[in-house]
Amino acid sequence: MSTNIFKSNNCFIGCEDSTQKEAFYTGIRTGSILSTVQTSSFDVSINRTRGKQLGSSRYAVNSSIRHPDVNLSFNYIQSWPYINEALVNFADLNDVETSSDEAVPQVFSLSGYESASKNFYIFHRLGESDALSGFNQGDIVNLSGYQCASVGNCYLTNYSLNYSVGTLPSVNVGFNGSNMEYVEVTGLNIPSPAINLTSGNANQVGEITFSGLREFSPNPVVMNPSNTGSSIILENLQVGGQPLAGDHLLQSVDLNIQIPRVPSYKLGSDYVCNRKMILPANGSVEFTSRVSGWNSGFISGILSSESGYNFDLTLNGSGKSISYKIEDAKLQGYNYRMAVNGLMDFDASFSFDVSPNPKGLQVSGNAQQDLSLYAREQIDQHFDASMDVASNGSMLTGFTDPNGVLGGGGYGAARLSSFWAKDIDFSAVSVWNNRGYGTPADYRMRGATAVTKRHIVMAKHFWLVNTDKLWFVTPDGTWIERTISRIDYHGSEDIAVGLLDSDLPSTITPVKVVPANFETYFNRDSVGSIDEDFRPIVLGFDHEKKGLLLQLTRAANSANNVTYFDGAVVPSPYDDMAEDLVSGDSGNPLFIIIDGEPVLITSFYTTSSSPAYNKYISAINALITSIDTAEGISTGYTLTEKDLSHLNLKRYPPLF
Repeated sequence: MSTNIFKSNNCFIGCEDSTQKEAFYTGIRTGSILSTVQTSSFDVSINRTRGKQLGSSRYAVNSSIRHPDVNLSFNYIQSWPYINEALVNFADLNDVETSSDEAVPQVFSLSGYESASKNFYIFHRLGESDALSGFNQGDIVNLSGYQCASVGNCYLTNYSLNYSVGTLPSVNVGFNGSNMEYVEVTGLNIPSPAINLTSGNANQVGEITFSGLREFSPNPVVMNPSNTGSSIILENLQVGGQPLAGDHLLQSVDLNIQIPRVPSYKLGSDYVCNRKMILPANGSVEFTSRVSGWNSGFISGILSSESGYNFDLTLNGSGKSISYKIEDAKLQGYNYRMAVNGLMDFDASFSFDVSPNPKGLQVSGNAQQDLSLYAREQIDQHFDASMDVASNGSMLTGFTDPNGVLGGGGYGAARLSSFWAKDIDFSAVSVWNNRGYGTPADYRMRGATAVTKRHIVMAKHFWLVNTDKLWFVTPDGTWIERTISRIDYHGSEDIAVGLLDSDLPSTITPVKVVPANFETYFNRDSVGSIDEDFRPIVLGFDHEKKGLLLQLTRAANSANNVTYFDGAVVPSPYDDMAEDLVSGDSGNPLFIIIDGEPVLITSFYTTSSSPAYNKYISAINALITSIDTAEGISTGYTLTEKDLSHLNLKRYPPLF
């Protein structure tokens, strides 16, 4: 019988998400996982009171009259998207929404966290497999079978950043906690170890679930001081000696924040009632440098004309950065040291106050991206306020219509150089068919979109039929003809799938579809509506093959539909590239632009609502299989979901 030994790859640390600043709660909260943790430790200190009595050399009393304190500490490598800083109650760098690398929110350390407390959960997975294997933000995580040691009511007491030549920057954090609990996890929920410090009990304690995992990146970007963009801006010593500003050989930086707290107790409870933060906290920073010369000055000057020092420390990794700005630091001391056959080194230490005010320590960094804002940024790479539908909306121009009555793009049309989105590959969009609609027929109606080399998706209520022909246009303007050999459709939703008589050429690129958990990338209310300030701008085609801008309002509601605004309701300046959808636009695609490519959300059913394809991936794949089988072939094709993991996007728990 083998002994189960706890190993580092079997363990991870979690806590409540960054929005939670009170350890004790009722109900259920969603959990987060700390990234890039390297070490962890915890210990329990039991305070005992001893007393003798007259007539005896032995202790008559040897009791614990206060609940034990729990000391928790762990170390992590500094990494983007800087989620850990908020999870440990130090600074929330992701509280400001941005999708631009240049937009970096700056916050005062400890601001809003003066009385914040947290619960931490140390999980262990039995067996040999990695504990974090397959985890992604927003996932439904079942931790049944895990073992968990949890520490309740943790208050931050220390935050330190350490890095030196040849090492990666790491952060050490320390906490004082009030309770410890060990559980064997069953089901999705884990009891909170928090104590109601006001009443001194654990009645009606809440639970945490990691189903809908918050704020976790499986692929964090690690900061590296040697990367281009990493910098340290220092000020020269006012007393002379080793120059700190300019070009010199800095060897290490140690930043340390000690947060003094005063525990309070009351009669009738053995738990600490509060661990009040005493402000300002005490900050210190130490620099070690190779001595490269001495500036003039004298030490007595510190008594007559000393002023504060300002320092900026920036760490960069793959274009993402975090900066620590220290203001009004005071010199505490310095020393020089050298040995035979060695180099002279210089150490300088400074102190500063830390409090939620314009002095002390400010932290800034690239925030975690929001898909809504990212999608707008993708649109903005092609669209600007000088464009409008009349001048820049049409994808095609100049064609021969069999009836000679149509005035916009269609059969034989060329790609229009003034089309605002001409650099995006929309070759999967069918632009013409031989059935059309109306009298005389408009052969641009009855939209269809290629989702594999052999299959198209359409609106069931406005579909093409067997033996119908349809056409696609390659990026260079070549028209590609195919015939539909078989159709099948969903039993209750407005979804139809068609099989083409042969594979499309490599010059036609079938589109990917949004992932099954697409709606979890948006902050939504209880009915699934996307926060109105962060609704993505998306692109849809009408039957005239104009590329119109719409605004997505729901990514998937309880009825598995997406909803959207069209026309004048679309916010400025995007409304200049918007029009009302009309009868005949059905079946045309709606895309979100990701990585510069169109990703299919749906095909139009009504002017405001259509089936959310991400909720019907299995159903559409089943239709593909059924029509292949009916034709006696096996293409092996299925929908391709767009992978978003590389973008490190914000995720939100499922609602339905």
